[in-house]
Amino acid sequence: MVAIGGVAAVLAVVLVGCLFQTFHREKNWRVLAAKYAYRTGLDPAMVMAVIRAESAGNPSAVSRAGARGLMQLMPSTAKEVAGNAGVRYRGADDLFDPDLNVRLGTLYLAQLRRMFRDDPWLYIAAYNAGPGAIGRLRQANPELSSEEVIRRCAPAETRAYVPTVLRYWKREAG
Repeated sequence: MVAIGGVAAVLAVVLVGCLFQTFHREKNWRVLAAKYAYRTGLDPAMVMAVIRAESAGNPSAVSRAGARGLMQLMPSTAKEVAGNAGVRYRGADDLFDPDLNVRLGTLYLAQLRRMFRDDPWLYIAAYNAGPGAIGRLRQANPELSSEEVIRRCAPAETRAYVPTVLRYWKREAG
């Protein structure tokens, strides 16, 4: 009976440790999201929504396409953004650093926001599918609203992604 109690106590300590670590990790990415959102003029709730949709807050996430970290940046995109901003970037593994990942991700998102004139349907879609692809869709469908372009014409992943981010954004803004 004592052995079972000891095992239960150990399991309880491990569970509490895991919960604390998960809470601490989420608190960390939320702090980073707010910090870099303010620096780039983005809504912190929107940055948190992108992180939730992209990686569910996992700084070690890697997509099938090779995107990495909290904001799921492609190494080539990170290299370009870092170069333009004068930020030190040594390679793909740097994207597992939550601070650098969120810094570069928010710089990129702010760039897309400007490029797509603050239209969240387009700049969030561009974050997912690339600005070239979304720019071509917008140009090919001038009669449609931005929402209709994404809902009707974007790739399936992007059609699902944008409403998800918008829903998370609304929830985060509370």
